Parts: sequence; structure tokens; C-alpha cells
Amino acid sequence: MKIARQITACLIVAFGVLGPEVLPAQGPPGYYQGPQAQSPSPVSFTGYVPGMSVHSPPGQGMPMQGMPVNNMQVGQTYLDANGISTRQVFDDRGWKYDTESPLDKIIKNTLQKTWFRLEYLQWEVDEPGDQLLGAPVLGVSDPREPFDVFANGILVGQARVASTDDMSFDDINGIRGTFGIPLVGSTMETSFWGLAQDSSVVGAPELPSPTPPDLGEFVGTSTTVNGVVGDNLFLYDESYDAYYSTQSWGAEVNFVTDPARYGEGLVLMPILGLRYFSLEERLNQTGVFNSFGTIPDITSGIRSTTNN
Repeated sequence: MKIARQITACLIVAFGVLGPEVLPAQGPPGYYQGPQAQSPSPVSFTGYVPGMSVHSPPGQGMPMQGMPVNNMQVGQTYLDANGISTRQVFDDRGWKYDTESPLDKIIKNTLQKTWFRLEYLQWEVDEPGDQLLGAPVLGVSDPREPFDVFANGILVGQARVASTDDMSFDDINGIRGTFGIPLVGSTMETSFWGLAQDSSVVGAPELPSPTPPDLGEFVGTSTTVNGVVGDNLFLYDESYDAYYSTQSWGAEVNFVTDPARYGEGLVLMPILGLRYFSLEERLNQTGVFNSFGTIPDITSGIRSTTNN
């Protein structure tokens, strides 16, 4: 601001020396200035001073002469002895302004009444039940129980087909977060929840199989033959396991009309909303056969995935 004032002073001196005539200063149109002291020439100040406006718009009232700038009120105009009018205006308050519009008040009240809830979940998923991990076997009433296995008409041992009977999914940990946003006559609740992945494994404790001359013990995967029940089996004599995993998550948006108020007791609150539920399950079976250790390991794998 010093530089601007020095330039103004220099201009006044220069015009005083070069200009033989002295002209009275004039205020902006529409202003009453009253008797004024003679000024060397009208000066237009174009610099910027925070909170001050040199050019006051007309029709804002009569300028006030002789008032110190630091005592001015917003909207008042000060006219100095040189004819320069100054009007106090609002400072630039940036985005952190403190004047609340109706929209500001709505947003502020909404945010003040918005709530958040965090919940711990512990779920139990229904067991898959006693499902055979293979197809029915021709001539065998219950493939879960050991039955005789022949190779080229010679009895080589007994085999069974694994099942999901021993699988369980208990005490699955999870978390759910819910936001509540008040609306006019209702509340919008949005939530997201998820469960940790849980798994269960079924093995074959009888493997590896005893070696000849003892009869062998096998775990097999039975299949159909061209879609028809048969006696085709993939046998494993070294190891076998079935790995079953499950994981789920979901999200929902609910509009609760006529929300309950403190002290109202039991009330009915109609709810309208949407929910998304995702459930993913995987079943992997792996078996190893090496003909009682006489050949390199042959590993068979079956992979299946279900998304709901």
C-alpha cells in the first residue's frame, strides 16, 4: 500500500507543477460532496486495499467527510479532502465464510443429526449336510462306507467315496457399519457388512495305504459314464483332501418413515429399501495316487466355485 500512496503523491506533485489551472475534485455521480478544498487535479486510485473500495457505486447514500478509515462501517463512504471517495466493503472470506445461507443451515443441521453405528457380527452358516463328493456307484448302496475294489478281476482292497458330513462353519467373525441420514419425515440408513472367509477340510486319515501283500485302502472319486451311473472311480492311495470355503458380504439402503422419537415407546416404522447379498463358495478336491509307491505321484484336482 506504501507504493500505491507514493505513486499518488508523485502524480499530484507532477500535475501541480505542469498544470497551471487548478480544478475542483468531483465525486462519483449521484453523490453530494459539499464544499471542497481545491485539489491540484482529480486523481484516480486504482490500487487494491483489502476491505476498501475506491470507486463507490451511486445511489448508496451521501459520502461522509472527515471520518477516519478505521472507524468506517461496511457500506459507508468516506470522501477525503482530495475528492477521493472510499467505501468499506466485505473482505474476501474464502470458502470458510461464516454467513449461513438457507442451504448452509440445511446441510449443517443434517450433518449434526447424522449418526454412525458399528457392529460386531458372529454368524454360523448352515452345514452342507451329508453330500457325496462324487456320483453314486453301481452295485453299491452307500459309497460312503468301504466297499471292495477289483483290478482285472483281482481284489486289491477297499475304497470309499468322501462326503461333506464332517464339514461345519461356526463362529464366523464379521463387521457391519451403518450410516443414518435424517430426511424430511424419514431417515435414510445405509449399511455395509462383511464376514471373514471360513473353511472346512475333510481328509483321509487311512492314507497312505498299506502295501501288498496287505489289502490296500483307497479313497475314490466316483463319476458317471456318459451320464449314467456306473462303477468308474479315480482312486487315491497316497493322500486325499477336500477343501470347502465360504465368504459373504452385502450392502443395503433403507428408508425408515416416521422414525421413532425418544420416549414414544413401541411404534411402527414402515421400511422401504434395497439389499445386495453376495455368497461365494469354493470346493477343491485333491488326490494323489502312486500305486503303493511303485510309480511317480499322479495328482488329480477338482475345482468348483459358486457365486450367488
